[in-house]
Amino acid sequence: MAASLIAGISWIALLSTLNVSAQVALPEWVRGRGLALFMTVYFGAHTVGSAVWGQVAALLGLPLTHFIAAAGALLTIPLTWRWHLQTVRGSRPDAVDALAGANHQPGGRGGSRPVLVTVEYRIVRKTARRSSPRSTA
Repeated sequence: MAASLIAGISWIALLSTLNVSAQVALPEWVRGRGLALFMTVYFGAHTVGSAVWGQVAALLGLPLTHFIAAAGALLTIPLTWRWHLQTVRGSRPDAVDALAGANHQPGGRGGSRPVLVTVEYRIVRKTARRSSPRSTA
């Protein structure tokens, strides 16, 4: 029971840390889409991984599967030491707020200023009527 409690707390802490790191790393204009993609990949990998580990346990037995998973986790720790998650400590939210109200004109000098890209679609009336679900033609 104690090991399950520690594992559950660690799992929640890991998910929270990864979520905050993704939010800090993504620019504001793409944060919603980036987080949606992050969560889709994360939970998709969790689902596929659960199915794979279930098959491994069915083939090799539960004790050997647990040993393989633990050995794999321990072996990957040194491989991930060089990668660090972005944290709020290193960010400067005041820099983002200062640029939020600025008036940016097209054709200005390049740099790291925010960019707004707008896409407009024009639909010809003939095409709109033809593709309408109520059309009987």
